[in-house]
Amino acid sequence: MRALTALLLLVGCNKDSATDNDGDGYIVEEDCDDNDAELWDQVDHYEGRLDTYTLDGFCEGYCWRTISGLDLWAGQVSPEQLEGLHCVIEVGSLTIVGQEALTSLRGLESVITIGGDLILSGNSALVDLSGLENLTTVGNDFRIGANPALTDLSGVENLATVGNDLWIQDNALVDLSGLENLTTVGAGVDISDNNALADLNGLQSLTTIGESLNISDTNVVDLSGLENLAAVGASLEISENHALVDLSALDLTTVGASLNISGNDALVDLNGLESLTTIGESLNISGNSALVDLSGLENVTTVGEDLFILRNDCLEASEAETLRDTIGTDNIGGGIQISENEGPC
Repeated sequence: MRALTALLLLVGCNKDSATDNDGDGYIVEEDCDDNDAELWDQVDHYEGRLDTYTLDGFCEGYCWRTISGLDLWAGQVSPEQLEGLHCVIEVGSLTIVGQEALTSLRGLESVITIGGDLILSGNSALVDLSGLENLTTVGNDFRIGANPALTDLSGVENLATVGNDLWIQDNALVDLSGLENLTTVGAGVDISDNNALADLNGLQSLTTIGESLNISDTNVVDLSGLENLAAVGASLEISENHALVDLSALDLTTVGASLNISGNDALVDLNGLESLTTIGESLNISGNSALVDLSGLENVTTVGEDLFILRNDCLEASEAETLRDTIGTDNIGGGIQISENEGPC
């Protein structure tokens, strides 16, 4: 009797260990999700690159997969096809170009890391980046360009690091909300040709830009959003922003290469640059038709290369000469050109 009881207990234990809750043929110890009959395989790395024609069925049976690349640019992808990529947690690089049906990136919610580039360009119906909520890192370039319906960047709120360049060009953005947790860009930031962009709010957490910052051809009135940016490793360009009146959000101490402030028609002074002491290469202040005052640059002690102060219609020549003398010609490493400053207006 005792032997029979022990045998029954053993059989019972073996039955429990072989439980298959969802009836997919995989026991609980082998099944990555034993409550869903459509999922059973554990993590898998796919060495190849997916494209428009190889998407269908990619996640069938898988809880999680990583892939070398996802290239959606030849042919059209439906939202339903993109939603079929729910298992993808890591991508080597992701390119979505010229898609006409995608209004969002839903389906990519499991993606945490993109090791290389993330390129979103020419997607005519894309209105936001929802679907990338769990993305924390882009290892190389993040490029967002020529998406005519893209009005905000909601969907990338957890993105903290871009390893190389961040390019945001020629979109319908009105601000940069969605980038609130971005702290580091390893190389350059280019925000240009976004004609509806009224402010830079969304970049408040950005503290480090390894190389250049370019803000040009926008509708920004001020630079609020850049309050915590401490250093620009290479060049800073602020140009052709015709509504810009205020630089006071900046608190930079160093520009590693050139500083170019040009073609900003409404800018009357440079207040906001008072903490700046060193410009590694050239200083160019040109074509700012309303500029009357160079205060803001009074603490600059070194310009590594050339000094250009040109064609500022309302700026008096004496104002430009005073800045030159304040810096000191011995502290300007290249040529000095001061001309066509014909103020006062």
